[in-house]
Amino acid sequence: MAALIKFTVFVVVVIAMANSQRVKDLPQDMPPDLPWIPKWVECEFDLEAYKNGPICNDCSSTIHCTPVGGVVRNCFGWTPYCVNGRCTKEPSADCAEVETVTDQIFEA
Repeated sequence: MAALIKFTVFVVVVIAMANSQRVKDLPQDMPPDLPWIPKWVECEFDLEAYKNGPICNDCSSTIHCTPVGGVVRNCFGWTPYCVNGRCTKEPSADCAEVETVTDQIFEA
């Protein structure tokens, strides 16, 4: 039984190493293929901001800065907007204005 557990851990580690190498080969400015895959970015770590949790990166993604870098997570599906660092169903006032202006441009 112990040999099976060791073998399983070995296989998981090998797969994780192969996948991490594949991610490193991608250009940094390339968006993820799937919206639920977080993206590592560089950001300046601040202990107080870290305690408060993620903040909005833009109207549709959050960023959480850690001591080793930042994690950008896209908001999608039922909660496509970012408000106060959380993905929500309704956009913030600032993002609603941007969406309205964009809609008017495309309708013209």
